Amino acid sequence: MSGFVTNEGKQEYINSYHEAMSYLPQPVESKMLNTDFGKVKLYKFQKEETPDKTPLLLLPGKGSATPMWEANLNDFLKHRPVYTIDLIGEPGLSIETKRIKTNMDQAIWLKQVLEQLPEEEINLLGLSFGGWSAANLAIKHPEKIQTLILVEPVYVFGPIPLKMILVSIPASVPAVPKSIRERILSYISGGAKIDESELAAKLIETGMRTFKSKLPMPEKVKTEHLK
Repeated sequence: MSGFVTNEGKQEYINSYHEAMSYLPQPVESKMLNTDFGKVKLYKFQKEETPDKTPLLLLPGKGSATPMWEANLNDFLKHRPVYTIDLIGEPGLSIETKRIKTNMDQAIWLKQVLEQLPEEEINLLGLSFGGWSAANLAIKHPEKIQTLILVEPVYVFGPIPLKMILVSIPASVPAVPKSIRERILSYISGGAKIDESELAAKLIETGMRTFKSKLPMPEKVKTEHLK
């Protein structure tokens, strides 16, 4: 199953994770949710003036986790409560306990997360791989989704360009020097600065070195499903 390669790598990642989380607003709730495929780390953030608004649930990109939302979270919270989760099978505090083998498996555990939220409806926002995960859930189990927001979702409106695939492969190889991996991450991020001062980027780089994901490849969303 997906998981950290070594205990030392896991501890290094957790230390970086908590350091990055310290820059986010204090969550009003933090807990683990049980699903058929593992335990999911969930946070709830909320401002006092928006408790009755339909919440926003954020799904992070490949190799990312809750700390990646640091730059956006305060703006989101001006409008409504926000839930964040770490995806099963990706670096973060969620834990895979049963192998995720299919895209239906991906939808099932996410559906089970939504079922455990007290609200009747949720606004779902996914970035990159999280965007595909959101679309995959909406196709298979749309029951609690009020709105769907997809930011640069992979395999939804088109395939990943071959150049992007080729460039990204070395980023997950531990033997590749850190400086090269940071340049690759900068390219993938549209030229954004990637170094030790950017804690979310540091966390992603740490996850690439210490975590092995064995999730299935996403299926391209069919045109009839988009319609």
